[in-house]
Amino acid sequence: MLKDGTKLTVRVGEDRDADQLIENANHFIEHGEGQVLVPGELKLTHEDEIKWIRNHRDKPTNLLLVAEVEGKLVGHIDFYGASRKRLLHTGHFGLGIREEYRSRGVGKALLSKLISWAKGNGVIEKINLQVIANNARGIALYESLGFLESGRKRREIKLEDGSYVDDVSMELILK
Repeated sequence: MLKDGTKLTVRVGEDRDADQLIENANHFIEHGEGQVLVPGELKLTHEDEIKWIRNHRDKPTNLLLVAEVEGKLVGHIDFYGASRKRLLHTGHFGLGIREEYRSRGVGKALLSKLISWAKGNGVIEKINLQVIANNARGIALYESLGFLESGRKRREIKLEDGSYVDDVSMELILK
């Protein structure tokens, strides 16, 4: 349930989600809080998205979860486990929530499911993420679930108005 009592379903992403995921990706960029991409920069085809979904499904250390309200995808989280031998215990994720569903509990539900999955995965011991320093809501969510800042790339992102924003690294150690 969301904070307002709306029923939320969190499930593994499937091929049938491809078009809604593309639509959401464009929405996130257009209305993005904390986005690096700008409108028009991402060009995805249905086939590209199917490959992306299957890449998450076919590797035991990858995961794609979608959040659904009344048949509409309102957000997702995609986790990639590392592929190098010495890094296999780590991975990183991306999170996107439609603007009208932000601050309603969708991000927390997705991230909580990811953390639970990672703890039971048997391989993943550490979850990493990057977040733009001006994404206060995202940072607050991550900190509420135990993530700690582990580094910062100063002036990493240059905005259209010429100002700069830091790129923040955060981590959650599970074991």
